[in-house]
Amino acid sequence: MHLLHSGTMKILWNVIGGLAGIYLLLVVAAFLLQDRMLFFPSGLSASVRERLQHLEISFERDGTVLRGWLFRRENADGRPFLVYYGGNGEELSWNLPRFAELPVSGILLVNYRGFGDSEGRPSAEALKTDATFILDEILEREGIDAGEVVLMGRSLGSGVAVHVAARRAVGGLILVTPFDRLSSIGAHHYPILPVRWLMRHEMDSVALAPEIEAPSLVVVAMRDGTVPPQYGQRLHQALGGSKEIATIAGADHNDLDGHAGYWRAVTGFLESLRSTE
Repeated sequence: MHLLHSGTMKILWNVIGGLAGIYLLLVVAAFLLQDRMLFFPSGLSASVRERLQHLEISFERDGTVLRGWLFRRENADGRPFLVYYGGNGEELSWNLPRFAELPVSGILLVNYRGFGDSEGRPSAEALKTDATFILDEILEREGIDAGEVVLMGRSLGSGVAVHVAARRAVGGLILVTPFDRLSSIGAHHYPILPVRWLMRHEMDSVALAPEIEAPSLVVVAMRDGTVPPQYGQRLHQALGGSKEIATIAGADHNDLDGHAGYWRAVTGFLESLRSTE
């Protein structure tokens, strides 16, 4: 009996050791591969590049060239100027036709490092600091006041928009399917991993939110399985300044822009910021 018990315990400890080893390998892999798990750069087709070449704009920071598009509308005094930060895997040029219908004086879309035709490799810190640099540059180049600017960030881009809005006195902020913390979403999708300890690319939007005084609109998709609505609702609660929230019933993370309620909320918010001076 004693030998049987000893043998059983040995097998049990071997199983536990094997499972612990597998778990350790998962943790190490998650740490080493998180860049690939977090960022999904999309390329730019030659046809799009040619079609939009008249709108091309570029910025150079630390030897890295970041490329995108600038659209300006004539006779649009009093309308806000929109700066958009896209989601993961999103090629920003997709948005130009629909964004051009919004009540704005202009639109700036610049692909993140490694996305589209922008050079370099993406990281959370690079995305945030590049965005602040680009905003300062475009204000100087185009003679735009920061108070005329509305920052709009979708999904991953919401963390970028919050970062910039906490550092510059912009006129408004639109956050689409946003998160409170990037690590919260990682922990939601990988609950068995110590995500908060492993994260090298944190975006802590909820910590910065109280510093933002600009009027804000948060849009959440109520069937969102990628960034569940409770994370955007938490961020909305933490935001300083006047704020609105639009909950789009029936919408998922990737089909939100196919819902009329989304565009009504965005358009209404932009109209509310229109200057009458």
